[in-house]
Parts: sequence; C-alpha cells; structure tokens
Amino acid sequence: MKHNGALFGAPFFIGILYPDAGCATHFPKLGSPPFSQKEFPMPALTEQQEAKRAQLRRSALIWGGVVGLVVAGLAWWMLDSQTTVVRAAITVVLGGAVALVMFRKSMASGEEAARCAKCGAQFSLVKTDQSETLAHSEPREKREEQADGPTRITTWIEETYDVDDTYTCSNCGTVTHKKYQITRRKDEKTREQRTASKTASKTTHKKAAKPGKSTPKSTMKAEKQHKSRKK
Repeated sequence: MKHNGALFGAPFFIGILYPDAGCATHFPKLGSPPFSQKEFPMPALTEQQEAKRAQLRRSALIWGGVVGLVVAGLAWWMLDSQTTVVRAAITVVLGGAVALVMFRKSMASGEEAARCAKCGAQFSLVKTDQSETLAHSEPREKREEQADGPTRITTWIEETYDVDDTYTCSNCGTVTHKKYQITRRKDEKTREQRTASKTASKTTHKKAAKPGKSTPKSTMKAEKQHKSRKK
C-alpha cells in the first residue's frame, strides 16, 4: 500500500506547532525539562512571563521553519533521481527533523537568556531601558579606481556607540545590564573624480597618434633621378 510521503514528517511539524498535542508524547515537550511535571511542578507564570515565552516561541518557530524549508528544498533538489514517494518522504522527514532541532536550540537559548540569575525565574528578564553614548567619531573615505573612467570616492562619518541595555526581573526586581558597542555610518556621500594623471595620459596618447610628416623613400629617389637628368 502506497503512503503519502508527507505523513512521515507530520509528527515533527505537529510537535513544533502544538507541543501540548497528544502526539507530543513521542517527543519531549518543547521548552520543558525532560522529567515529569508531576514530580517537579513548575510555578505558574505571570502574564509578563507568558508574553515573554510566547515571544520566544514565535522567534524560534520562524528560525526553525526557515531553516527546515531550506534543507527540505535542497533535499528535494538533490533527490531528483528518486521516485516521487521516496523523494517526498525523505524531504519532509529531513526538513521536519532539522526544523525541530533548530526550534529546540533557539527556544533553549532564549529561555537561558530570559532566566534571572538571582532567583532562577523563567522568562522573567524584560528589557526596560537602553542608552547609547557616542564613544568615537571619525571621517572615513573609500576610493574605487575604475579601469577606464573616473575614480569613485565615497566619504562618510563612522560613529561608534557604547550601548547599555537594562533588564529587570519581573519576579524579584533584580536589575542587570548588558553592554556592547555598535557602529553606524553618517552623512555618506559618493562622487566621481577624474584625476589629472589620467587626463594627461589620454592627451599624450592622442598627440602620439598623429605623427609628423615624413618624406617617403620613393619621393627622394625621384628627386635624385630628376637632378641627374639635368646634369
């Protein structure tokens, strides 16, 4: 009996989109610890924590879906010699597996970043403020020499900022900071300039292309014969 290849990858996608569904018993619940919640009950999440969890899940779904689709597309293209059923089955299973792995990694990374280091509350760190301080400003210039044409000159002001992100724990109120640097371009302009050396070389080349008048050998020989006849 023939089976549709998409059925083989259905549990992967259902486990991602609906982690609380019945088929998720074959796969650990995404974003939850491997042990049973009955043995180690999790405290109820507040509205802010639920909103943070939903935000992380949406981001993880996007990353997992995009990477899964790319891998599925490559698998479909590489399996061109296989039958349609085998091709579809391998493509769906492989794409679903990669999407599931990427989702779990992205979700785990987001959970770790949103966990308070002091009280250990999940999805509790919320970005409450951000400040930027100009650390350095420098004019920059880039020249692109054209093979047969003017030089393209790009100028801009490169600014470096010290960024301070403030995160506050919605559970215990602990304030933490994340500091890093970013670089921005300002007042970027592009112009073209023809250098004097290129203009001079072209002028010299044109002058050299027009040689001065010279007396042909045949004319000189005819004049000698004419003079000898007169003698």
